[in-house]
Amino acid sequence: MNFPGFKIIAVPDLHPIAAQVIGSNPAKVLIINNESELSIENRDFLARVLNAVQLDLASGVGLLTIEATDELALAPLVQHLQAQYVLCFGPSPTQLGIRAQIEAYTPTPLNNCKLLFAESLTIIRESREKGDNKRAAALWGAMRELFL
Repeated sequence: MNFPGFKIIAVPDLHPIAAQVIGSNPAKVLIINNESELSIENRDFLARVLNAVQLDLASGVGLLTIEATDELALAPLVQHLQAQYVLCFGPSPTQLGIRAQIEAYTPTPLNNCKLLFAESLTIIRESREKGDNKRAAALWGAMRELFL
């Protein structure tokens, strides 16, 4: 059947992507990181950020690492995982299939989920280590707004 004026878009299979999520995610928090490998320093930094809002990286959240060039459809993934919060460190909204401008460090509702886009963990951590707390403070303010 042909529908003039409508573009048919194939939705990628969720199972391979959902299978890449690490963690049992009882808190319904999905963290998406787009650094090819989460370094020990970034993992420790992320764990401290999450602990400050009573979340545990090891057993409380789901963690998905994607490449900076990967694209995925966030909405069906969120629905599949029943995530209530999505924290994105590095990926842009466009990379996750969202066609809207979303300000970094600004909690944004999307359907039954709250999104937070931030710069990569490396950028936030390294700027903090150099004495520039602007990014870390913005992240902390957004995390407090979301979880406390």
